[in-house]
Parts: sequence; structure tokens; C-alpha cells
Amino acid sequence: MDQSKFVIVKVGSQLVTDESHCAVRLIASHLDELLNHGYRVVLISSGAVAMGHRRLEDFHGSLGAGDLEQKAPPNASSKKKVDRYVAAAVGQDEVIRLWRTYLKHPLGQVLVDRAHLGNRHAFIHTQRLIEKMLALKVLPIINENDALNLNDRLLGNNDLLAAHISNMLGAPWLFLITEVGAIYQDYPANKKRMAEFDLSDESSQSVIADSISKTGTGGMASKLRAAEIAAHRATVTYVVDEMSSLLLTIQGRSNAGTRIMASRPQRTGQKLWLSESSQSKGTLYIDDGAKSAIVDGKGSLLLPGIVAIAGAFNAQEVVDIYCDNEHQLIAKGICRMSSEFIQRLINHSHSRKRIADKSIAGQDSIGEGPMRGVVVHRNQLVLITNRSNGEVPPAIVQ
Repeated sequence: MDQSKFVIVKVGSQLVTDESHCAVRLIASHLDELLNHGYRVVLISSGAVAMGHRRLEDFHGSLGAGDLEQKAPPNASSKKKVDRYVAAAVGQDEVIRLWRTYLKHPLGQVLVDRAHLGNRHAFIHTQRLIEKMLALKVLPIINENDALNLNDRLLGNNDLLAAHISNMLGAPWLFLITEVGAIYQDYPANKKRMAEFDLSDESSQSVIADSISKTGTGGMASKLRAAEIAAHRATVTYVVDEMSSLLLTIQGRSNAGTRIMASRPQRTGQKLWLSESSQSKGTLYIDDGAKSAIVDGKGSLLLPGIVAIAGAFNAQEVVDIYCDNEHQLIAKGICRMSSEFIQRLINHSHSRKRIADKSIAGQDSIGEGPMRGVVVHRNQLVLITNRSNGEVPPAIVQ
């Protein structure tokens, strides 16, 4: 299938939940126009939680928190969480029904969670499913499965989900359709539209306020992060409003909204998945020599360079790699050994001679193979530049 014809479109909650349906009607016409010109469109639609709330209120006559509490499962920790989960379950159907009303092409719903992106096998299965739908000229409508997923299984917002789906499919176009419709200088005080926004220009970052919409979870900062993720496959990202013709923008005949410029290392396949989508199960702390070997020497990560570990993980799972005396994520990779096995070797000896002792190195744990000193092979490792990975987990030092 021609990937140059893939277009990813994300629509924000405020537009989807507008009771007049004017925005959805306009966007649907733009999507149909793309489909009629041979493009394959994937729609990431927000709004399920807000529409679920509305549906419940209409049905129950302003459903109160007490009613929700009575319907809550025994292990629910708060009325707010139950409210959101129930609303999401009800709202998913409302979102599909709304788009089906205005789109002329067949639709299919795909609900994903963090595991569908973070696990390599699930990632590929999801990719193939979406590609099969597109081959049959079905328009996939994708959203996170908010009704069943707890916080640790949620990506967080649909801007980032759209970027990951864009990378998954290798789509050259990503449209983030919002009520604001562009990036403005000093918004909302100054509404001077920026036709282009360069992520590499640090001074331009000062114009962005990380605000969150009334019904959604994504602010402008999340859109910039989405563009940054998508740039690894040279995807062009636009922030536009519902009035903008997506086809004319692709054809270069419209200058609406803001084009986000980003220059990032070009990656595909497993390297891109490792960099942006994979979920790490643990952390390896390495010394300066090992850092130099993998960053400057482009080598593999060997066992002698590991100072400490954090977390429990199996062989062939993804790990973060930090320098022991820094708080910056250096790399991510697929670890050849389990955390338990590595810790046993570290405890046994810090010297190459004792690590090579056959009484330990010859052991072959499930999935680990003979111990040769390579913990993360270069072919299964990707460097991470200019990005913090949040709070650094404590190392296990024994």
C-alpha cells in the first residue's frame, strides 16, 4: 500500500462535543474529500468522556455523584474515577454514532492502550489491523480504551496517540484539528498566527502556554511533543481548525494553521519503536566508560559497564539506560538478560575474569542464551538525545 497517501487526523474534544455538530460536519466533509482523492485516512477522535457525561445526564435527568457511587464496583477508589470510566464506556458509542452520521465511508473502531504501543508484538498486530482496514477502504476511528484502562495503561492524550499511530504507519501527514486552529504568539493576549513553528528554535518555545482545554487533556505543549515524535519519520505536522481543507493543505494550495517544523534523527522499524513507543520494564545504570562506548564508540553495552540496576524485568524486555552520575536518559534497548541474572553476575564479581567464570557464565536462563558479556546489543539499542525520562528510579545497590 502506498504510504505516501496515509493521512492521520486528530480532532479535539471541544470540536467533537459541540452540540451544533457544525465542526464535525465540516471535518467529515474534509475527510470524505481526502478519501475520494485516494488518500487513506485514520481518525483519532477525542470526546468520549464528555459525550458519555452528556448522555448519562440526558438519560437520568442530571445524574448525581451519589447515583454514580451506588453503581460503582466494590474496588473503586473514588467517585471521580468511576464517573470517568462509566462516561467513557457510554461515550465511545456516542462518538462513533456521531461520525457515522456525517461520514459517507465505512468506519471501524479501534480501542488501544499503552500496551498496544509498548509491547512489540502488540504494536505490530495493531499496525497490521489498521493497514488491513485501510486496504478495504475502511476509515479507522482510534481512541484510548478509557473505560477499562487505569492510569499506568493510558498514554495520556490523543495528540501523542496520533503521533504514535503516524509513526506506526509511516504516514507523511499529521493534522491536529483544534478549536484554536494554529499556534499564536502570546496566545490569548496576542493572536498573531505563526505560519511555521520551528521546534529547534528555543526562543519560540516561550510563546507556548501548556494549557488544557475544558473537555480534553492536551494543551499546545502536547501538540509540539506529538510533532517531535512524528518527525522521526519526516511526518509533516499541522495545527489547523475545522474550516481548513486538508486536501488543499497537502497540495500546498492553502496556508491555514501552523506547520510545525522539526528535525529529528530519521528512524524506522524497531529503532523507532524503541525510541518513541516502547515501555521500559527497568533501568540499567552504567559507568562513564560504558557511556562513551555506546554514545561515542557506537558499541554494545557490556556487562562490566553496569554499575547497578532498578526494577524487575525478563530477558528480551526493554530497559532504560542512564549514566550512574547523571539524571539524563542516554539510551533504550532490548536487554538480553533478566534483572535477576544480571544482579547475580554483579554480585559475584566486578571483574571480567570472575564474570567469565563458567560456573556462572555458562548458565542459560530461559531466553538468555550463553553469557558472553553483551547485555544490550548495538542493533537493539537506540540513543535518546535531549529528553529527560522523568523521575529517575532508584538503583538497586547490593
